[in-house]
Amino acid sequence: MHRRIVIVVLLLIAQSICAQSRTDADYAADEATLRSQNLPTKGEQLLEILKKRIPSETVIAGFKKNAARLGKGVYSERMNAQRDLLAMGPVVRVLIETARRDTPSDAETDGRLRQVLEQFPAERDYASATAAARLIARDKPAGSLPILFDFVVYATNETVRQNIQHAINVVGISENKPAPLVIEMLTSKNPSQRAAAGETLVRKFGPSAKEQIGHLLKDTHPQVRYQVGLGLTEKLDKTGLPILIQSLADLPADRMDVALETLFLVAGENAPSANHPGPTKVQAFVADWQKWYDKYHAKLDLAKQYAREELGFTVLGVTALKANTKNKIYEVGKDKVVRWEFDGPRYPLDVQILGPNRLLVAEYFDRRVTERDFKGNVLWQANANMPIACQRLSNGNTFIATRQSLVIVDRDGRDVFSWQSPGASIMAAFHKRNGEIAVATSGGRCQLLDPQGRELKSFMLGGAIYSLGGQIEVLPNGRVLVPLYNNQAVVEFDWEGKRHWQINVPTPVSATRLSNGNTLVTCSLSYRIVEFDPMGREVWSLQTEGRPFRARRR
Repeated sequence: MHRRIVIVVLLLIAQSICAQSRTDADYAADEATLRSQNLPTKGEQLLEILKKRIPSETVIAGFKKNAARLGKGVYSERMNAQRDLLAMGPVVRVLIETARRDTPSDAETDGRLRQVLEQFPAERDYASATAAARLIARDKPAGSLPILFDFVVYATNETVRQNIQHAINVVGISENKPAPLVIEMLTSKNPSQRAAAGETLVRKFGPSAKEQIGHLLKDTHPQVRYQVGLGLTEKLDKTGLPILIQSLADLPADRMDVALETLFLVAGENAPSANHPGPTKVQAFVADWQKWYDKYHAKLDLAKQYAREELGFTVLGVTALKANTKNKIYEVGKDKVVRWEFDGPRYPLDVQILGPNRLLVAEYFDRRVTERDFKGNVLWQANANMPIACQRLSNGNTFIATRQSLVIVDRDGRDVFSWQSPGASIMAAFHKRNGEIAVATSGGRCQLLDPQGRELKSFMLGGAIYSLGGQIEVLPNGRVLVPLYNNQAVVEFDWEGKRHWQINVPTPVSATRLSNGNTLVTCSLSYRIVEFDPMGREVWSLQTEGRPFRARRR
């Protein structure tokens, strides 16, 4: 069973911060983050961190005036408007992010807004707001709730929003009753506040909360539909699914990713085959999901779908580089006993499990990608010039990465998408549910491409991926899991380049996040597969005879 279908624990961690159980070490790390920025770490002083990031009415009015000038008048006037926005300081970040999220502008205005954003890096703001929110949930200082509700309006980053939401969930319920402000916010004019209040009630009271949030079930804003629909679904209420489906049409990318992960999880093998087509054709995509719901919801058992577990078997491909060894693809259990194996191709750089008796293999030196059964019989193949990665997509097409190109082929082997690297060699690539593609290059750069191959964002990795068989993986929380071979570490990055999690391990070549939250790492040069828990502790390992390139868990 493919990892994406059984991602229960990790999905809940990524989507529902309120379900996390934080340790003293976690809080110590949050305090260290704040101290590094000379910010307070306890009690009511934490609220000042958020208050300073909530723009006043005067600041908002000034922003709107200057933003309106960006695309009008003579060139000098537009430059002056951009200069005035820069002079507003870091608080302008949330206003620009909110404006770009809620009010699309012309190309010149948007370009100038992005130039202003570049002068105020998001990393520090996101880190401090996230740490403050978690510590507020711990300390519950008096007066927290109004500030949290004011700040959530400007929590454009999904990780920040989830942590603010968790704090609202904690301080907004007392003695099993919602605070009056939570009830008041259910009818707020601001959709982020309505959504936060509705999610708080759903997270605490489950489906019974629908008596109080009935009007939100038909809310016209996608943010409200997303949060309420997601909350109900995770509380095993199927009425949340059509609400969540309807939110897909207008959500920003990071929230769409979370919504799609939930939908694919609960749909399982019956999920619609189409990838997200982008905003111009999204209504057809939404309609496909609605058809799925109409057909299957009566017999759908959410508890069963969320409870599906991995079998605990590890599938890997190895290449013979030692005497008396051979190329092979095989599977072992937790007891390290081989369950099945077959003679493999030379350099099987990627292996994807497709089902109980199917897998996809990138055969580097044989210049092809094959679909095989567990006896090694070739069931399908597509020619490719030294493939380094492969993925079977939900619509039946196959994504293939080579050193110079990314392609998607249909079942007849015909190209339906092609992207050529303009310069540096491709070291690793990953195709997301929504059609976006993450690419890491030999120059140490990680890019996010839209479904048409245009760059959306990028950052520098600060290290190198192994030149043969390296891998990156985009997680359900939108971050990128990267094995930095020369840095002796596996790192979880956000798209600003911030490191959110790291383990030190010798010469990692590939890494994949498991459904239990652990990370499975392939150390090719030391002939070893290692599983680490979230704290970086080794919980399982396997020594191999041949050199391993990729390991998958099913």
